[in-house]
Amino acid sequence: LVPAGVTPLTAELMSAEEPYLAGQWAEAEAAYQQYLATNPKNAFAWNRLGTSQVQQKRYAEAVRSLERGIEIGGGTAVDFYNLACANALSGNLDKALDNVERAIGAGFRQRAQYESDPDLASLRESPRFKALMQTLQ
Repeated sequence: LVPAGVTPLTAELMSAEEPYLAGQWAEAEAAYQQYLATNPKNAFAWNRLGTSQVQQKRYAEAVRSLERGIEIGGGTAVDFYNLACANALSGNLDKALDNVERAIGAGFRQRAQYESDPDLASLRESPRFKALMQTLQ
């Protein structure tokens, strides 16, 4: 049953959000994959799918999902930040740093977040990372 004023498409997306917000990552991934099968142009859903995959330590898949979301119209600061995290976790440090730079350029400027997020730990000793952090002072 769809509430009044909510289209089935919106209700379907909302049903994918429920397991995501509850931290039920495998269920969220399955729900977003199902949603994206009929709505492949939803950048938000691709980002949520990628984040669900990161939480399950499936980094290569997460990178592909997050990149797809950016390709089809995503590209918010959070999209780039999440892609930086997925790349760092998968060992693609240059790509991770590229996306840290893109996230900063798009407005994600919370230095404390970059310096404390365990997903980005592999970047912290990099001269490039340190230089990027200097731009946030």
